[in-house]
Amino acid sequence: MELCDLAALKSIFGWALNNRKIKTNPAHGITVAVPKKKKVREQYFKKEEREAILKAAMNYKHGKAEAHKTAMGKRWIPWICAYTGARVGEIAQLRKEDIQYDEGFWTYRITPEAGTVKDGNFRAIPIHEHLIEQGFLDYVNQSTGEYLFLNIKRGQSIKGKRQALKNRVREFVRRHFKDKNLQPNHGWRHTFKTIAREIDNYDPKVIDDITGHAASNEGDKYGESTVKAKARLIRQYPRYF
Repeated sequence: MELCDLAALKSIFGWALNNRKIKTNPAHGITVAVPKKKKVREQYFKKEEREAILKAAMNYKHGKAEAHKTAMGKRWIPWICAYTGARVGEIAQLRKEDIQYDEGFWTYRITPEAGTVKDGNFRAIPIHEHLIEQGFLDYVNQSTGEYLFLNIKRGQSIKGKRQALKNRVREFVRRHFKDKNLQPNHGWRHTFKTIAREIDNYDPKVIDDITGHAASNEGDKYGESTVKAKARLIRQYPRYF
């Protein structure tokens, strides 16, 4: 039995039980053993891999049939993920208003007000100076509409278009990164944290607060990393090239 089959059966029997069509749910408590996927390589992009992806993004030129914001997604999303460890979907749904000057630093504001955030929590991430030098803030200032990388009409759901952009970014990265043993849209989360651990006197709590990972212990659930604390780490985070 596949996982999707079991989920469907549980849903059907659950409905029948709630509507008094049956007395018990025969699928209750049943699980399917899924073999753990074997790890055959590092889960982060190695130096030559990340440089190939980021150089391709920096030099990307879109074709005549491609929407401008889709092209700009391919240009900027890999770089932003590389310097934040954020999820691709979180960056794909950034709005112009989510780029703010906060506590003396330019920041991205990852917020469920813009769309889906896995843990449902807001977080501010300082923008690495390398991206500012590349002209990211200029792009933000020149951008039209609410979203930086999506063309969304007022009142329109972003879910489908956000997924489409995630797919386009993944396809773009795949042209420059062929290893099927690493998911290109998720590799930057592993890469960011891996490199951040090389920083002298790094603080795991600050890294988690940048990437949006859950606290590893009860004590870390108390307090938050300020923008200043996160900016200190981002300033020390090495340029990719």
